[in-house]
Amino acid sequence: MNVMLSFVIIAAISAASFYTVFIIGKPAIDSAEAAVTIRDAESFLKSLDNQINEVNAEGLGSRRIFPFSVADRYDISEEDDSIVYEKTVKPEIFEYQSSVISENMVVVSGSSVDCFEEEGTLVMENPFILAVFRKIAKTSPLGVILTNETVISLKEKAGGSMLNFSDSGIVIDNNATSSYGTGYTEVLKVGKDKPFCTVHMFVNSTPFIYDVFYTLYSSSDFIVADIRNIR
Repeated sequence: MNVMLSFVIIAAISAASFYTVFIIGKPAIDSAEAAVTIRDAESFLKSLDNQINEVNAEGLGSRRIFPFSVADRYDISEEDDSIVYEKTVKPEIFEYQSSVISENMVVVSGSSVDCFEEEGTLVMENPFILAVFRKIAKTSPLGVILTNETVISLKEKAGGSMLNFSDSGIVIDNNATSSYGTGYTEVLKVGKDKPFCTVHMFVNSTPFIYDVFYTLYSSSDFIVADIRNIR
């Protein structure tokens, strides 16, 4: 039996994060070759990170021309400003269902997350937890959003413990009005057997506009909440 492994590397970059995703189902490549291509992808994206940091430090109006050549395909995800790189590897290269989180990078192996919509909710589920979020449709004009009602529940599947949230509110700079306004919530990529899943919440409050990304990884028994683009 030829078992394939799904593997994801996620690294935060100043203006974007990147994903190196290895998906089940494609022809296997040699282990040594896989290791080389992974290192090449990581090196390229770290170089891009450095260029972004330099431009950011130089201030408004600064720019860079960043010439590069890559052998594999990189996809750009506009939803969360990411670059996606995919490759299939044999399971002996990485420990299955493991995760490592460092300062600007998350390394996750496995593809056990399901992301879907159900009866007015957004659901993220892996072998460890099931998280339910309130769905607020993206309309014109935007509907009312209350961040203290966004996260509905979190279930720990092994023991069956259920946590129902009475307040999941987000407050910026101790300004209570930043916790509500208009906006929407969405699952960025609906699907089954994924390396990770993200629920995006957009909030237009007074006086802030911002995005929140709730992410569940295949091997994690926790959810990462990342507040970005505060303006």
